[in-house]
Amino acid sequence: MLGAHLTLIKSIKLDRMKRKHLEIIAGVGNKIAQEFYEANINSQEYINSEPMNRQTAVYKKYLEKLYAPANTSEPIKKVLENINNGMSYIDLLFSEQ
Repeated sequence: MLGAHLTLIKSIKLDRMKRKHLEIIAGVGNKIAQEFYEANINSQEYINSEPMNRQTAVYKKYLEKLYAPANTSEPIKKVLENINNGMSYIDLLFSEQ
């Protein structure tokens, strides 16, 4: 929905992801990302929107960060910093099991 010019991963089933992408997914996760990008959202309005309005809502949510908390950096920034400093979220996940 966002398009290839906006996102590196189009399909989890079809794309072959690099380790760095998997590290980001493991580091941020759905819960943290959702809490950030939907901090100030009316979820019923978002869920019930028509398909064309839903696309607009997705742009507002992820690109404009309209519903994110003000003056707060995206969770991915800290994750990328940790990865660049040698931290492995994948290794951390598997070491906890």
